[in-house]
Amino acid sequence: NNNRNNSASWILLEMLELHATDQGFAEGVALEWKNVCGVLVGTFLASACANTLNQMYEVTSDAKMTRTRVRPLPTGRLSLKAAGAFALLCGIAGTALLDTTGGHACAFLGVTNVVLYAGMYTPLKAMHPINTLVGAVVGAIPPLMGYAAGLHQHRQNPKHNEKNNNVSLLEQLNELMRCPAAMLLGSWLLLWQIPHFHALAFVLRADYAAGGIRMLAVTNPTLNARLSLGVCAVMMPLGIAAEREGMCVQPFGAIASVMTAGMLYKAYNFARFPLDIAAARSLFRVSISYLPAVLSLMVFLRHLYPESLPMISKTESVSRLGISAVDDDDDELGKRVRSFAYDQQDRVCVEIGDSSS
Repeated sequence: NNNRNNSASWILLEMLELHATDQGFAEGVALEWKNVCGVLVGTFLASACANTLNQMYEVTSDAKMTRTRVRPLPTGRLSLKAAGAFALLCGIAGTALLDTTGGHACAFLGVTNVVLYAGMYTPLKAMHPINTLVGAVVGAIPPLMGYAAGLHQHRQNPKHNEKNNNVSLLEQLNELMRCPAAMLLGSWLLLWQIPHFHALAFVLRADYAAGGIRMLAVTNPTLNARLSLGVCAVMMPLGIAAEREGMCVQPFGAIASVMTAGMLYKAYNFARFPLDIAAARSLFRVSISYLPAVLSLMVFLRHLYPESLPMISKTESVSRLGISAVDDDDDELGKRVRSFAYDQQDRVCVEIGDSSS
């Protein structure tokens, strides 16, 4: 559980920078670090709420497992009442902070993640191996929260029309779902978690069996390893897809593909020897380094070659000239930039305000 939430925090941090950078270059808006920090803290609090609820539910099973029996609740160092109060406080504070700094859609996704984690993933762990898939959905939501927060900051730009600042929750979610980059990265995170947690589950399968946790590594270790291999194969084209969607520039696609191939090779070894704990541990270790390496490479290349990204070079040059291209329809250069923005809207998830003339 701690591994899942730590990964989510790291992913959200990366996504906030990626999306806020997109928005900043597209509209000439300075990065609002107070909002970034607010969303990160809000996410941390929501994660703390979900994790606490999870441990409250699993007191009995945690007491049976070596790695969890020393937690505060199984040992009696903390009462259920105190844990419940802590979870409630973190949940309320986290949701309020996400709503204030990241917008309604970001807060909604945060609450949804708490419900999925504590209300579905946690009880399913003792019922069916599909719990891993539900947990993967939980891990895929934080990057969407980062995009939602970036879109919210974009809408709060004073240059926007009033109607663009009063967007309903459903409209915000629809806008987010229509963003190919957000969906691609969310899918990447969802897929990555399958081999990552399948490998970890096999390493800890004895503990999970003792605690009554229904992991696929316990019930069907061969299928557990084969699914890891299959999902890694599906991940192979994602680097090229991210490059084509304008999320990054060359040679990101090629390098990410090589990284994924390395993870695929480890998954192949795991599938060949599904009962070999060394093969499982090797895949798990590679998966841990894979995700931060891919995201860090994306950030690095975006900052190294910002002029190569869609929208950036054109709108940045306008911003440097001090021309409000998106607000002044009477300016010919402004009209050209606006037209280009609409053409690229789906690729960079930028929505330019309608003409007020």
